[in-house]
Amino acid sequence: HFPDVEVTFKLTVRAKNLPLALIIREEDLRRELDHAQGLMYDESELAYISGLRVDGKVMFGASDEYIERLRQSKLPPYKLERVGTTYELEFTGNWFDVSDWEMYALAIINELKSRAIAAHMSDVELNVYYSRATDRQYTNLVTLRDTTSISFMNFGLRRHESFWWEKQACEMACEVMDARFTGISTTSLAMELAKEAKGTNAHELIMVIMALASVLGPEAMRLALHDVIPKWEPLFHGRLLVML
Repeated sequence: HFPDVEVTFKLTVRAKNLPLALIIREEDLRRELDHAQGLMYDESELAYISGLRVDGKVMFGASDEYIERLRQSKLPPYKLERVGTTYELEFTGNWFDVSDWEMYALAIINELKSRAIAAHMSDVELNVYYSRATDRQYTNLVTLRDTTSISFMNFGLRRHESFWWEKQACEMACEVMDARFTGISTTSLAMELAKEAKGTNAHELIMVIMALASVLGPEAMRLALHDVIPKWEPLFHGRLLVML
């Protein structure tokens, strides 16, 4: 719905004590953003998405229009500005294409931040750092496996410490939890580890629908809030209904 409506996404660093511009060099950030902007889906990725199953049911296989739109999709230009000790990062374009920037931009920033911090650590310190993280995660996983019946999935990519660590963490969860580790939100990693690609119906849908309805007044906005699930539920065949 509404794939061509013009939207603007903006990164806001809410942690006032995080001087992002002093940690990540602007040239490094621009280089990675430029690289991401040049990427497009390849045929193997499109084939995977077209056969994607959620709860055992094919999601997009019959939607040739959606797959073709992905094939043509390209990240729109970004606007990056340093403001004091932080950055302002903004993206404007059609909703279908702009939406992906939220994932890629945050993943890039988290990755560069982690690399910058690691650059100030010795090899011994890095080994201790990741050894402690590995031990903590393994201990937690074993506790969950042996003392509960909990099943869970991974929410990574834009939240992760690094691509490398997210993969290590997911591989460990696959081994320890087996089928009780039910999915991975980073689609490429889910494909690599043969897990279901899963995610949530986040606040983005509600935000855009409410903005479109705002020109019609408060009552239209109230009604639009209840229109989101009926509009999108049929697209996902009754799946992907977990909401944040």
